[in-house]
Amino acid sequence: MEKWKTSSSYENKSSVPYSVRALSVRFLVSIDGNLEALQAAIAEAAVHNSEPAGVLKVSMSPSIGLRHILPLLPPFLAKYPRITPEWHFENRPVDLIGENYDAGCTSS
Repeated sequence: MEKWKTSSSYENKSSVPYSVRALSVRFLVSIDGNLEALQAAIAEAAVHNSEPAGVLKVSMSPSIGLRHILPLLPPFLAKYPRITPEWHFENRPVDLIGENYDAGCTSS
């Protein structure tokens, strides 16, 4: 049978140092009663991080953009309020990767 070390930082059979276990227990005791609030705050933060956010850079021809895409902007922004559209209406070939575009639409 394994003998236990007597120092304050000994390890038990699970290889977790005693000092780490003691700190974990003290942490749990210190948040006692607040654990549910902490878990709720973490869950709420996770929900907000799962929502699409950031700049959406798209190049499109003016005819497609004005006729088909622009009318979709209000419902799109209502559904994804954390998206900032950066739309470029132009009739030129773009280098999607070189110019950091997320998408491009052209008419033929």
